[in-house]
Amino acid sequence: MKAMRTKRRSAAPVWTCRDGRQIAVAEMAASHIENALAMLERKGFISPAAAARQLCNPPTGDGARDAWESEMDTLRVSRFVDVFRHELATRLQAA
Repeated sequence: MKAMRTKRRSAAPVWTCRDGRQIAVAEMAASHIENALAMLERKGFISPAAAARQLCNPPTGDGARDAWESEMDTLRVSRFVDVFRHELATRLQAA
């Protein structure tokens, strides 16, 4: 029996820049991280934790529930919101 090889997923998060370059978040300049985070927030992305909080607390009224479900259908979630915030906080503590 031949062993299957699987690609290991890198533990270090990698960001794909607008021009297609990929860079490890740890290697990004703080200003680049701040700009990328601001771009995600402008586009309406939230962290997975924020999405989970919204999903766990649905409203009870019919009209409100319909509006909530519609909003949940368009929810934009990116793990990089948390990744970037954590990286900036870590750098701030190290300074």
